[in-house]
Amino acid sequence: PKAIERFKYPLVLLFLGITGLQAYLAVSNMEQATGIPQTFPDWHNQEAGKKYEDLFAPFEWRTIDRNTYPEYFLKCSKLFRACPFHRCETHGDRVGNLSSCECFSHDSTAVPSADCTNYQVQTRVVGRDGLETQHFLSSDLEEHLQKLFPGGTLQVSARASASVLETLHCDPGQEDLKVMLQVPDVVVINANAANAATCLMQEICYCGVQPCESSDRGASLGHVRLDGASQALSARRLAVTTTSEPLLPPEVQADVLVVFGMVVTGTNPLLGVSKDEPYGFSSDFRLEDPWAQRRSLDLCVNPPEELKIISLNCWLVGFRSWWIAQNEEWPVRPNKDFHAQAYSYAQRMKTGSFQTTDFLWFDDNRKLIAMYVQAYTNVNRLGGSAVGLDAMKKWDRFLAEFNSQAEASIKGAWHASRLWSMSEAEKVILDSTLITLCISLGCVFLGVLVFTRSTHLAIIVMTIVMTIVIGLLFFMVIIMKWSIGAIEVLSLIVFVGFAVDYCLHLSHKYHSCHITDVEEIDEVEEEEVPENETMAQRIGRKSMSMAG
Repeated sequence: PKAIERFKYPLVLLFLGITGLQAYLAVSNMEQATGIPQTFPDWHNQEAGKKYEDLFAPFEWRTIDRNTYPEYFLKCSKLFRACPFHRCETHGDRVGNLSSCECFSHDSTAVPSADCTNYQVQTRVVGRDGLETQHFLSSDLEEHLQKLFPGGTLQVSARASASVLETLHCDPGQEDLKVMLQVPDVVVINANAANAATCLMQEICYCGVQPCESSDRGASLGHVRLDGASQALSARRLAVTTTSEPLLPPEVQADVLVVFGMVVTGTNPLLGVSKDEPYGFSSDFRLEDPWAQRRSLDLCVNPPEELKIISLNCWLVGFRSWWIAQNEEWPVRPNKDFHAQAYSYAQRMKTGSFQTTDFLWFDDNRKLIAMYVQAYTNVNRLGGSAVGLDAMKKWDRFLAEFNSQAEASIKGAWHASRLWSMSEAEKVILDSTLITLCISLGCVFLGVLVFTRSTHLAIIVMTIVMTIVIGLLFFMVIIMKWSIGAIEVLSLIVFVGFAVDYCLHLSHKYHSCHITDVEEIDEVEEEEVPENETMAQRIGRKSMSMAG
């Protein structure tokens, strides 16, 4: 203790020097965290597996262009009728897979039985987009039918053709487009009854999709193996790409809304709920203006590449095709009552997988007063504030240029995205870290000053708490090599409260303890203690000496 007291000032300077070095190393090596917080360590299979997943190319189905098959196209509900576009309602779970399609009888037509000897077999194969006619081989069907009709002679005709099957999944109300291969009829002849009557058998084979309600799910007719489709579509392979930015998975693609005809009027109070209307409608928005239609459609059809737009839900694209199909001129002329036509289209047609009315606002007179367009971008919504703010600036520039060139009837478009809100909130949290820590340390100083009424103690406690926080930051950045994100910043701020608690109690006790007198006692020789003295005798002797 005397050695510490002798070198107390050098030790304090050494401690402050070490703390300063920790602060320098932590700040110079600090990196901003991106994405969602990592729950598991790097060696855990939940994290290590992601590194190997990135080495493989994602399984990509080609998207069927809905513009090729407009909503008003003739759709055949009878799946065995020759049509380019069919439709059915689906139910239940997926059946079969790419390599083995499970087959069922259709509409309770004849199945192999003793009542029939010869059959005319009609087969349809349903799969996801990407299934093509060359994936189906006649040998695949022959192998399947040989198991159904052992000993029969098969007469296989020309190759299959493909059509589009629009499916409505009843439970979630979801619509999707599938590929249906229309396989030519196959005649199965029994050698012992070649002249007997021929029975019709219709079967539909499902390759990893939900079955149509017209299929008899009571008994399976077996499986058709599509080895060609399995090898071409389902095989995973190491990613080989020449593009600098591969497409992100749909679940992490950021979506952006471009709004027309609406203005933000409300504000968010610091406390409570705002009583003002959050938005209002602009009286300048007039989409019946042909130039407004041209300008807004051009935004959907020719977006700049820097926005990284993958797909757009733009109702005007479908509306234009629908309008032209009625032998009308685009844009809609003023004498054609644009609002009535837009209302009629919105009530009957869909935009993507959504009802068109979801993108439009009509007043009581069925006049279009506002709309929005939804864009899915190749920007990672979990990429952090830097990625989000960079994308937001590009959209700011794009719409600023759009509004500067647009006509008055379409001017005033603005954009919104959940990514912008998350990025701005994260940036504010990170940028305000130093200010928040200073406010917290200032509160520590005032708290200690109020309880101890000593400026000297308040400065000492505030310095100690600051060094504790710096030590924690050094531990996170240098030792654990963590990136600093919103959670780490909040942890540092909360840790100030834990650190000041013990220091405040200690300083308060130190301040309240007052020593009024100090007396130096000379060293005396210890009394000799008899060897055989008991504890009771020792206590009695001490008592007598104190009494004397």
